[in-house]
Parts: sequence; C-alpha cells; structure tokens
Amino acid sequence: MSKELTLLTWSAALAIAQLLIAFIATTLEFGPPDVPGGRTKPPPADSFSGRAQHAAQNMLQSLVPFTALVLVAETTNLTNPQTGLGAEVFFAARFVYAVIAPIGLPWLRTSVWCIAIAGMGLILAQLMI
Repeated sequence: MSKELTLLTWSAALAIAQLLIAFIATTLEFGPPDVPGGRTKPPPADSFSGRAQHAAQNMLQSLVPFTALVLVAETTNLTNPQTGLGAEVFFAARFVYAVIAPIGLPWLRTSVWCIAIAGMGLILAQLMI
C-alpha cells in the first residue's frame, strides 16, 4: 500500500478514535441515560466534551477533501514524494489537532489546522501540474 493510502487509513482510524472520545466525554458529562437518542441540546462548546465533538466534526470535514485528493493521486498515478509529504503533514497536524483541540488551546489549534490544510495543498499542487 502506498504512503498516501496508508496515511488515509490512519486518518480514518483517527477520525473514529475522535468520535469515540467525543462519545465517551459526552457520556461522562451528561450520564448514560441522557446520551442515547437525539439530544436537542449539545454539550457546551467550552466543555471538554463540546470541544471533543467539535474536533471530531472538524476531522470529518477535513477527511472528505483529503480522501478525494489521495484517491485522485492514486488512481491517476500522480503520487510522488510531494504527495507523500502532503499526506504526512496532513496526518501529523490532524493528530496534534485531535490532542490539543479538546484541551482548549484556540491559537495553537487554529495554527495546526492551517498546517493540515497546507498538507492537502501540497497534494493538490501535484495534481494541478
């Protein structure tokens, strides 16, 4: 498996882990009876569970274009060291984001998000050549 596909797989695993962390944090905050079903009131955005849910949703939003870029690079045989670097940058930044976002470090979180976007930009640049 290519580096890009491997990092896509790890990114999907990270997204699943983030969803589980958000679920567990929400369960701990609200208690098991209030978690099942559709809650009309989300956890407060400034709570750990609220930030964990936001980070998980943000990962899912970022995973869509990353997946598209990796699959286009793979199917068109345009993978190269730059697309591999882009995938590495994306995954590393998203991993760091997954750790710092629930803790509540807004400036650092935003900077790391920008780095993940730059990783996708590296892949996109190779596809546009």
